Amino acid sequence: MTIRAHFDGKVFIPVHPVDLQKDQLVELEVRNADPETEDSRPGSPAAVLKAMRAPPHVRSEDVDEMLRHIKEAQRPIDYTGIFDDLADK
Repeated sequence: MTIRAHFDGKVFIPVHPVDLQKDQLVELEVRNADPETEDSRPGSPAAVLKAMRAPPHVRSEDVDEMLRHIKEAQRPIDYTGIFDDLADK
C-alpha cells in the first residue's frame, strides 16, 4: 500500500483516508513526491521529456542531414552466417 501524505513538522497527515487500524504499527519509506524533484531524477521519463523540450532545439535541416547520413551508411542485408563456409567441409 502506498500512502501519500504531508508532513506538518511533527506528524504525517495522509492526503486520502487510510484503511488501517488505530495504533497499528507500520513501516514507512519516505520519498519526496514533489513533481519538481521527481522530474529531476536522471533518466526518468519526466526528465527525458524535460530535456527534449529544453533549448537548444534541433532544426529540421539538422534532422534532414542526419537522415541523409543514415541512408548513406546503410549496407545491404547479408544473410550468410560467419560459419557458413565451414559447413561445406
